[in-house]
Amino acid sequence: MNTWLQSYLGKVIDPNNIDYRNVGLEDIAHALSMKCRFSGHCETFYSVAEHCVRGSHLVPKDQALAFLLHEVDEVFSPDVPAPIKHLVKVDGVPWSEWAYRQERAILKAIGLPNLDVSTPEIKKADRQMLAWEKRDIMGPEPKSWALEEQPPTDKIIHPWSHAYAEFRWVSEYHNLRSGGTVQHHCPVQG
Repeated sequence: MNTWLQSYLGKVIDPNNIDYRNVGLEDIAHALSMKCRFSGHCETFYSVAEHCVRGSHLVPKDQALAFLLHEVDEVFSPDVPAPIKHLVKVDGVPWSEWAYRQERAILKAIGLPNLDVSTPEIKKADRQMLAWEKRDIMGPEPKSWALEEQPPTDKIIHPWSHAYAEFRWVSEYHNLRSGGTVQHHCPVQG
């Protein structure tokens, strides 16, 4: 059985042992822009990349890069919904541990091996994003999500195309890494 994936950039990726030298920024941005949040059970396509970009604006500036990168464990694996993550194992390894290995390899690949993407600020903003997303992109709730402690923002999410989400994610990444305030403009918004 082959246990490798072909990345967007055409690299060989062993999901059980990611070689950080085979991971490119374009792989990360493209994969996150093509993954739909909530396992696709939202009213329209809404990417993990868009979630990361929007959430990076809810945290203090020193945490923005960490929020932008907090879903990198999903680059070479699916977006497993939180309610079932504790049920999943990969080769006998609990999902949380396996995903952590993915996260660390990918962060090492982009030169941020020590970045903490699970700080209390990141977790709080992620809950706020969940409330915002539930309100704007999910159907009526059949049962309470218990998100009252994190009310959504006043802005309304109008989901981006995957191409625009990829562009915005890459732009945000470069802007945060440079520490600048350079505004990047995409010629076409989708």
